[in-house]
Amino acid sequence: MDERFTVRVASPKLRFNAAHFVAFGSDSCEPIHGHDFRVSVTIEGQLSPTGWIVDFVVLEEILHGIVADFDHALLIPEASPWVKVIKNADVIEITVGARSWRFPSQDCRFLPIPNVTAELLTQYIGMRVREQLLSRAEGREGRLTTMTVELSEAEGCTASWSCALARKPDLQDS
Repeated sequence: MDERFTVRVASPKLRFNAAHFVAFGSDSCEPIHGHDFRVSVTIEGQLSPTGWIVDFVVLEEILHGIVADFDHALLIPEASPWVKVIKNADVIEITVGARSWRFPSQDCRFLPIPNVTAELLTQYIGMRVREQLLSRAEGREGRLTTMTVELSEAEGCTASWSCALARKPDLQDS
């Protein structure tokens, strides 16, 4: 029999309020605005001999640890060819085309992505979850097959990102 098992973590701890903007090119961006983001993660895999895929508590801790730092912050793309950022000790200056802003540096979070879209934010969160989950798997990573992260920025507006979880074998393992 071909069976699939999944677990999903989506709790009130996995919400954050953050501001962002999306750059549409070197001279255009949307206004800075905020969302009450909700994030969840689904893991697919084989059951362990004791009958579970992954510990819900561990999965929630990993995800909460990643998104908690985003709460009440401005999310800024560090890898954008269109967003120019000047970092001073206390102030961050952001410029996109003719628009520019200044923010207290403690209110800003820099993300290594080219734009803070729901899709790229979901991928960034997912890659961090994957890294931490596999480092905690302690030999069980072969049972974990697929992960899907969902990020909702508004009712009915959700982005998702999926990836394989099985580690690639080292060259020595071949």
